[in-house]
Amino acid sequence: MECLTIGADDLTFIKENIVNNLSANTVRGISFVSHLSESNKTQYLDICFTPNTNEEKGKKFPDGLDILMAQWIRQKYESRILRQIIMSNYGYFSKQEQAKIFRTVLDNRKKEKNNLSEIKMIQERVSEYLQTSNKIYLDGFVRFRLREYWSELENEVEEVVDEFLLQREYNEFIDLLKFFVEIQTPRVEFLHVFSKEDGQYRFLDQDKKNITQECLSEFIADLHSEEITYGDMLISVLIMLAPQKIYWHNSEIETNKELLQTAQMIFGNNLIICTGCDLCQR
Repeated sequence: MECLTIGADDLTFIKENIVNNLSANTVRGISFVSHLSESNKTQYLDICFTPNTNEEKGKKFPDGLDILMAQWIRQKYESRILRQIIMSNYGYFSKQEQAKIFRTVLDNRKKEKNNLSEIKMIQERVSEYLQTSNKIYLDGFVRFRLREYWSELENEVEEVVDEFLLQREYNEFIDLLKFFVEIQTPRVEFLHVFSKEDGQYRFLDQDKKNITQECLSEFIADLHSEEITYGDMLISVLIMLAPQKIYWHNSEIETNKELLQTAQMIFGNNLIICTGCDLCQR
């Protein structure tokens, strides 16, 4: 067997991680010595292996060394790569927004099941490299030999950024609608909204007078032409009437929960979800 030199800016953790794992789990019939040194702000970990059995004598490095290095590379470099991708590709976001994107990507990755496939891919690249070299400088290796890994992380960051932009546009849209409501003169003091099982809505004013036809009259043509949905129509009616209070009845049968959430964001505490009353039974 031979000696391996690993170079990086900080190898304290890898020395503890790899050496401890080699000692406890991986090496069978092999002894080794390790030495950590530093030169020009770069640390070098030298590990020399000595086979103690005939079975191990024909191997360049012990089995399992590549997967230990793959696990460590992923653990040490993943956050660093993500930050670099975000700073390089999405520098137009504020520091706070970049931090939010970074945290979201990490949270998403914790929920995913692709850890083993990524480690296997990194392990294969490490194994290929060690077949022809006894020295591996991790910063360069990660940058130039793990392009598949970089591409996967870039795609995940892009997905999060797309979702972030959509959410920001949605929030700006909600703020605009809230502004319209604030500058409107209320046409009714109270408005009762009733969800119906067919996806339509019924409206009563503060005197419990049915004003559904009046509310829909401005949108009926668009509804027939399918240019807007009943959900779009409902939001338009609420903004047009700008009531001081909205009582939403039969919300438990409302299938469009996002619509209900949108209305709550626009009207805040002025929208009250009825949990059951005489009007609900009518």
